Amino acid sequence: RTWGDSHSALSALDLAALSWIAYEQNETDIETLLNQTFGQGVELVSSDPYNSVPRMIAVRFHPDWKRQATNSAAKIESRPLSGRDTLVVAVKGTSTLQDGYLDTDLFATIKLLQYFEFIAPVLKI
Repeated sequence: RTWGDSHSALSALDLAALSWIAYEQNETDIETLLNQTFGQGVELVSSDPYNSVPRMIAVRFHPDWKRQATNSAAKIESRPLSGRDTLVVAVKGTSTLQDGYLDTDLFATIKLLQYFEFIAPVLKI
């Protein structure tokens, strides 16, 4: 199974690699990893600072990016690319103390409502 346009589709393994890249702290290192992992047809569109909550990166996969990764760029540029881009947004999970506080805040509220559900029907309309 793949996601995205048929000419710029991604597999689950591609998405998994992208999720790991989202944990990289420096934007230049993210671009280097994208180039090493996916090749020339991939572009970092935006990158939030590492400590922002939530931290997201947006990556554009151009049509035929897989073919560009396996062939030389000179051969590819002579032929027009068909299809549409696929844009992927990867969100970094919990890796800093600030992320942990946010998770605690979110889940504590849910747990508290679940506890009061035992006493009174708080969650039922």
